[in-house]
Amino acid sequence: MNHLVTCRFLRNSLRSTNSLKPLRNFSSSRLLRDSKPTVNKTDENTVLGTFKHKVTNFDKWILVTMKKFPTKDQVPQYVPDDIMQSAMSKARIRAMNIMMVVTILYAFYIVVTSKKAQQEHAKTLDYTREDYRKQITEEFRQKLTEDSAKKTQ
Repeated sequence: MNHLVTCRFLRNSLRSTNSLKPLRNFSSSRLLRDSKPTVNKTDENTVLGTFKHKVTNFDKWILVTMKKFPTKDQVPQYVPDDIMQSAMSKARIRAMNIMMVVTILYAFYIVVTSKKAQQEHAKTLDYTREDYRKQITEEFRQKLTEDSAKKTQ
């Protein structure tokens, strides 16, 4: 029972969305069966089949860069939408690849420069520590010599 309700629901929903179309359209009219479809000549302004995309200068540059057309002059005013979308996705992927490479190179640059800076900072710290220790030991020795001189007197 539940399976039957599910099948009816699916069939009705598919019919309402026109996804379930009959394979052949039968007509009772003899005129409709005998008539042949007329073919219209397409020009750039009419849209038959695929949707068309109006091309801007940036779109022309992308189409030429992605080698869909040889030059900007040969790009038509309207281009099929699927060609434009594929060129845009290829351009987007290429831009992301370039950005990833630049990011990786910049990360290596930062690592190298920070290691150099850390080494220089460590050297200065070592020198200041050594100078501080020498100063304290000299003061301590002077104090010892003064104390020993006072005791001997």
